[in-house]
Amino acid sequence: MLNNRFIRFIAKHRIFFMTMVMSIISVLIWILIGPRQDTGDDAFIAWELSRGLGSIAAFISPYFSLIQSTLYAYIPNIAWWTWTAIAGGGILMWIGFYMIQKYYKGFFIWLISVIWFIMTGTAIIYRINFTRTATSYALAGGMLIIIASNVKGSRSIKKTILYLAGIFLFLTGAMIRFQPALLIIPFMSIILFCQQGVENFKQIKSCFNKIWILSFMRKILPLISVVICTIFLYFVNEAYWNTHPEWKAYNTYNTTRSTIADYVDYYPTWDEAKDEYKALGLKSENDLDMLFGFVFVGDTEVFNLQTLKGISELKDQSIDVVRRIYRMLEKVVNILTKSKTLFWFILFLLILRYHIGKNRYLPICLCVIYTLAILFLFSFLGRMMLRVWEPTLLCCAGMLLLYFEPDMEKVSGYCIEVSGIKLKREMQTLFSIMVRDRIIIAAIVCLLAFKTGVFQMVSQVQLPNYSDDRDELMRSRAEYINDTSQRIYLLSWPLIHHPPYPGFFGIWEPLPAAYMDNAFALSNWDARTPGNLKSLNELGIENPVEALINRADTYSDYEQRMHQFLKEHYNKNITVSKVGSFEDGGDIVQYTSPVEENKIKDSSCDVEVDIDKSEYDMQNDVDAWYIKGKIDSDIKYEAIYCNIIFNDGTYTYRLNYDSDNIEAYFYGINDNKVESMTKCFLIGLTSEGSYCNLGTINL
Repeated sequence: MLNNRFIRFIAKHRIFFMTMVMSIISVLIWILIGPRQDTGDDAFIAWELSRGLGSIAAFISPYFSLIQSTLYAYIPNIAWWTWTAIAGGGILMWIGFYMIQKYYKGFFIWLISVIWFIMTGTAIIYRINFTRTATSYALAGGMLIIIASNVKGSRSIKKTILYLAGIFLFLTGAMIRFQPALLIIPFMSIILFCQQGVENFKQIKSCFNKIWILSFMRKILPLISVVICTIFLYFVNEAYWNTHPEWKAYNTYNTTRSTIADYVDYYPTWDEAKDEYKALGLKSENDLDMLFGFVFVGDTEVFNLQTLKGISELKDQSIDVVRRIYRMLEKVVNILTKSKTLFWFILFLLILRYHIGKNRYLPICLCVIYTLAILFLFSFLGRMMLRVWEPTLLCCAGMLLLYFEPDMEKVSGYCIEVSGIKLKREMQTLFSIMVRDRIIIAAIVCLLAFKTGVFQMVSQVQLPNYSDDRDELMRSRAEYINDTSQRIYLLSWPLIHHPPYPGFFGIWEPLPAAYMDNAFALSNWDARTPGNLKSLNELGIENPVEALINRADTYSDYEQRMHQFLKEHYNKNITVSKVGSFEDGGDIVQYTSPVEENKIKDSSCDVEVDIDKSEYDMQNDVDAWYIKGKIDSDIKYEAIYCNIIFNDGTYTYRLNYDSDNIEAYFYGINDNKVESMTKCFLIGLTSEGSYCNLGTINL
């Protein structure tokens, strides 16, 4: 009896379970293909969330952060942020498959299913980004809300479940990122209006038709509730930020930073506004290159909030409309060459056209116009990216799926009038036309699959391998930093954007709470998060850039622009020494301010220095002097320096000091430079903070 009931239940809801299996298989295929990070933002968000109970991540809702950090704290072996992204794509895939199987008939079920599989996979799962993830949840929620509004009966349990599930998914998307939720609300409005207005057009005798108005109000009531919930969520989030001063300050700073970093093409160059930039504290074009090129904001004095606000006010001062339109077209062309989603979207519209009647052009036209308006607006503003382009097209396709329910009895698209011919001949003609068109469309699908690389991606499907670093993650560099916990790494680029653990599916995994807590970024939005600032303050660091040149325990990766920045803003004689290498070959360097002779108080230290090797070399296309030797001393020094006095002043270089061995590359020294050298000697930094003369180096 139980088995019979179960079989009848499955049979009754066969579409529900069949599409569930289809979506699971589809997601598994995309996972085995190997998800990529669209940007490194998600890796850093995941790292922030996995650093302990109550952790808050930038960009996403604080309440969603608390939920995620709680999951990480109690079940740390699951990559919750990653699976949140994949689950969003799977749910959206499921809803789309369900609508296709339920309302489309015949051959086109599988064509549209293939297109939906490709569009959802490429836009949401294949390139994971929190903007894409938010879109998947918000779109899935919006689709369920529209489906619920079409269920007959105001007290239907099915209607209530669909509506509550839709609200939950929509608000989840809004908590991950607010903007995608705002993007989807107009799509929902278009579909609901067209369903009520176009389908009941004959009932509208006047704008005061009470029956039509009441029906329309019942139709849009779910949409109104969504808008109210979204507004409420916005103010709740703002209330949290406003009650936490550190996050309020960060959001203010980061918003200003974003207005610059996201629209760098619309700011004047150094030559166009040199005086204005200098008035804001910038020294040269190098400062602007650092800000625009890799969003360097690590110097809390040079790139403070007032400076960034002043720079943001220079936007568009020297750019006319023609130039902006030209740049917009450049971005659109660039997106078209990178993204293949547009081709599938056009094919999707053509197949929908195959089913629509004469009264159903309005929704497709309105949705496409709104989509193009959004895309061209973002292009005009200089903010168009793949993570905006692809989800926007997917939103349009998903909403149009809800409107078109083809009436196959009318054989839409094949209205053939035949007079004087037998019915058998008419059906043969109809059949031949349908077969011909289906073959053509199937051929187009196969051609697009080859052209857009879908077949190539499917051919990459493989079982996951723990040792297969499929995302080119900088694992060895992160592990090196974590193992040398006595050092403080102030990195030009945020390393955690490329997380160290490839994970089971080649995507990021949660990191231990204390993992790599000695590394800090000097650029991008990572640099000024409250968590980073708090950790730096606990280490006695207020301005990371000053610590980079004044503290003996700070290290960095080599960046030529950083060296120039330090010389221009702090001291023209600041040096850079290569004191080690990461396993991937990257340089580990230290920047050093000159230690003048009047600061060297003790010159009678009992020490023997033996230089084993001294030669000139090239490192990073820069002249360098390499020295290697040993120090025999009873005192353990905090750091060893080499003071070189030239005609233009004192230059102090750091050396790697390990078990009485010293070694380093001094950047910027060649044969010609040595000729102007007047003195060269080693100095040691004692635990009391004093400098000791360790003896002259004889070259």
